[in-house]
Amino acid sequence: MTKKTKKAVEAVETRMNDLRRAELAAESAPDQEGTVSAIYAEKGFGWLRGVDGVQRFFHADACDTDLYKLKPGDRLTFKPVEAPKGPRAIEVRVEDVTED
Repeated sequence: MTKKTKKAVEAVETRMNDLRRAELAAESAPDQEGTVSAIYAEKGFGWLRGVDGVQRFFHADACDTDLYKLKPGDRLTFKPVEAPKGPRAIEVRVEDVTED
């Protein structure tokens, strides 16, 4: 393995460990409410804004609903976490879907 490859592997392992720590910390965090602010279903992620005003990223794997069914304004509950790249939401659950 080259030095460059080793550094890349170490960087990925560090990010994964940081995310694991954040998710473990979130297990004891209370659920928060918020609304969908943007959905990029084709890319597999979206953004939500919590009642605290913080914009948070969430991945499709963290959501209990198909992202193609979500629209801006839909109400959600989630667990907030601080991830290496910024605020993130996990265990995202849809509470209310807006009608067209």
